[in-house]
Amino acid sequence: MKVDQIALGTILGGAIAEKFERALRSIASNVDDVNTDPTAKRKIAITIEFKPSADRKSAAVLGKVETKLAAARAATGTAFIGKDQGTGRFLMREYDPNQGALAFDGTKFSEQLDETSTDEEMN
Repeated sequence: MKVDQIALGTILGGAIAEKFERALRSIASNVDDVNTDPTAKRKIAITIEFKPSADRKSAAVLGKVETKLAAARAATGTAFIGKDQGTGRFLMREYDPNQGALAFDGTKFSEQLDETSTDEEMN
């Protein structure tokens, strides 16, 4: 039996070819994303299913194009944990190297020094 009326580029009105092109762009974008592992494998899977009719004269056709992309890398950081001695409540502050030192009450550490120390005490 010769099948010459259907091709990958034309099946389902060209939908599979369009979906493949979209998947290829998605992979290119994922490779370019600095938040993903640059060497992780990416994948495009094309599935075309045929469900023949009982009389074998036609078939329902289902086409899918699926991508497997590299996952975004996890973000990491440091959090400082303390306990308010007055209330017993636990406190947590995230470390941010671009921010001045913070005390657990939310004020800047340098502000606390200004309130509790004189210049003579600091020297």
